[in-house]
Amino acid sequence: MAPEAREYHEFFRGIRRSGLRGAVAAVAILAIYVGLAAAMGGWVVPAIVAAGFPDARLPLSFLTIAAVLPFVFLVQRVCFGVPGRWLHSVAGRFRWAVAGRAALVVVPAFALLGAADWVLDGAPAPPATSLAMGTAILLALLLAPLQSMAEEYLFRGLLTRSVATWFGPSIVSLAMSLLVTAVLFAAFHGTADPWRLAFYLAFGVAASLITWRTGGLESASVMHAANNLAAIVVTVWLAGDHRVADPDAAGSPRQLLGIAVCVIVTAGIWIVSSRAGDQRRADGAGGSAISSGGRAR
Repeated sequence: MAPEAREYHEFFRGIRRSGLRGAVAAVAILAIYVGLAAAMGGWVVPAIVAAGFPDARLPLSFLTIAAVLPFVFLVQRVCFGVPGRWLHSVAGRFRWAVAGRAALVVVPAFALLGAADWVLDGAPAPPATSLAMGTAILLALLLAPLQSMAEEYLFRGLLTRSVATWFGPSIVSLAMSLLVTAVLFAAFHGTADPWRLAFYLAFGVAASLITWRTGGLESASVMHAANNLAAIVVTVWLAGDHRVADPDAAGSPRQLLGIAVCVIVTAGIWIVSSRAGDQRRADGAGGSAISSGGRAR
């Protein structure tokens, strides 16, 4: 394939032994992710909660995931020899205009979803908040965008590209990377509830399609952040609990609303991106970032 025709998911194609490198990259980043989660969940979070800060559990859970972000860039560089800036998009940078257009679609959609959840919960009044709870909520709101970005760069970024190296035709590698990463994304949320699993699978598929259509991770990261921020407002501030971070929380058919929003948002971003003419394939500079030996030029 000519370098200028390279789509986001197949960016590592053409690198020498790319399939093996992809397997190493996938194992490495997942091991790092599990290690960070184990360290935080088994030692750091319990210690802080036991010290008298129970409301710190939510922001710490976000911090645990956000901490994997620099390692995603590092693993791409070590395993494939490709500079980190090519993880953002096929343009080799984070495209703020693309992110801004996505925000115009996703923020109203997920705000309405949050409002619907609040109404279906019986429109409860906000609970009395302590300084500790207010601080925890503020930290969660600040960390949620970083946590969302880390998950997108992990699943729709490095893992998608790594899985795609195992398959030949572009459409096959796209379909298989989409399927594998959606399943992993749902599994890593640690729930066995079928309704919640269905939502995570739908969200993962939507984020993968958006990433492919826009040629980068900007729109999917904005969608993820909008979803999480809406969930924080409803489940922590208005509902007064931490269901958003509780893998044992029960789902319900209400998750179908979230799935419907994912479908609508995907269609909306698809249309907006098409009209704006967002770059979907790497140009000559993108192709020159890869050599046959996997070294950055």
